[in-house]
Amino acid sequence: MKKAVFAWAVAGCSFALPTLAQASPIDIGGPYLFLDNRQANDAGISAGVIIQLGATQVMPLGTTGYATYESNTIPLASKQYTIDPYFFAGGYKPPPAAISASGSYAAPSWTLHFENGGNTATATTPGISFAQNVSPIPFVSNVVISWSGDKPTLSWTNTGAGLDAVGIRIRENGTDVGGGLANIVFQTYLAPVQGTQSISPSSLSQLPLVQGKQYSIEIAQIQTRNDVAPVSGQLPFPSILNQSRSFVDFTFAKLESVPDNTPVYLPNVTLSSNNVPIYNFELSVLAGQTYFIDPTYASGYIFNTGLSDPLFASVILPVLDGTPSYTIVLPDGTTYTVVGGNIFDFTTHGYNQGVSAFRVEGITALTNLDPTDPMAFAAGLTFMGNGEFTGSMTPIVTDVPEPSTWAMMMLGFGGLGWLAYRRRSYASALVAA
Repeated sequence: MKKAVFAWAVAGCSFALPTLAQASPIDIGGPYLFLDNRQANDAGISAGVIIQLGATQVMPLGTTGYATYESNTIPLASKQYTIDPYFFAGGYKPPPAAISASGSYAAPSWTLHFENGGNTATATTPGISFAQNVSPIPFVSNVVISWSGDKPTLSWTNTGAGLDAVGIRIRENGTDVGGGLANIVFQTYLAPVQGTQSISPSSLSQLPLVQGKQYSIEIAQIQTRNDVAPVSGQLPFPSILNQSRSFVDFTFAKLESVPDNTPVYLPNVTLSSNNVPIYNFELSVLAGQTYFIDPTYASGYIFNTGLSDPLFASVILPVLDGTPSYTIVLPDGTTYTVVGGNIFDFTTHGYNQGVSAFRVEGITALTNLDPTDPMAFAAGLTFMGNGEFTGSMTPIVTDVPEPSTWAMMMLGFGGLGWLAYRRRSYASALVAA
């Protein structure tokens, strides 16, 4: 019988060299294994359907690890998250033999191996059988944030069936706990509800979030082993059998251009080959209703609908300091000048069926929009019909010199001017002589 060969995908596996101070007995807690459906993101997490495995707590720090099944070996990486500095994780993409004709997944138990100096320890993960009928959970949709005064509310729509919990994890963008993964600064688990669910303003206001800082919110729909439910915001991590993880980016700051209690739909973010973010949306829309989408110096944005989405009917662009007006460019090359805060209706300009795409240009350097900020450009959209909006919003990036660069350029230009003056003066002197 041929042995299955596993193609594994692990983000950022690093191994610390043991020292005498680290040569302590190894304590392993919470071996786990589950099916993990991951949405595209910029938090450093590999996207796709993965079998994730590891242990929730391996001490002391400096321990290294790997996992084995028959002749297969995958590394386990230490992730020193704020919420759990002793977490180990690894994973692999399930091979075809691990997927049934009906779409359910299976995974064997793996042996975890840990080393620290001369000490070693092992543990065994649970497995997944076809009889458990585990298949990928879809992602949540309609993720929005709204503000009442200085208090935010986060809401979303659950899409999974038979859920036991919903996990909320907030990651701090720009940090790195290893392999490019963003640090987790907050985690809680909620009892799931069917349809729309939210976190109250008082809960969000108490989180360790910094005004103006960028974060990723991870929303996990979870099925557990033996129907374990969260208690007081806690859920035993090894009880997770199956989860989907949706990611949206946001900046913890109220948008002055959006009225109180108005939902702003948040995007998930992928990076293009030149590291420009692409903001992708997933929301249900009704014809004629305005939806504010907010992804982030960008000199403009490109708006696109998904393949079968309702077409754009109108747009309201935000009022921004330093940008008195915008230029809207349509696919046929027609351009219109639009003032921020005013409705631009495509149907009254000859596009009776709406448009599937348009560009917004003319954001000036004085406005200084950060293209990596998902909360910098709240545009209100209406649609020609009901349906799902699965479109995108991509910043048009313009290279704007930093203030220090401007200063150096000014010095450079001044120096060139002085040198040209000296040359002209010297030439004039020769002629005059």
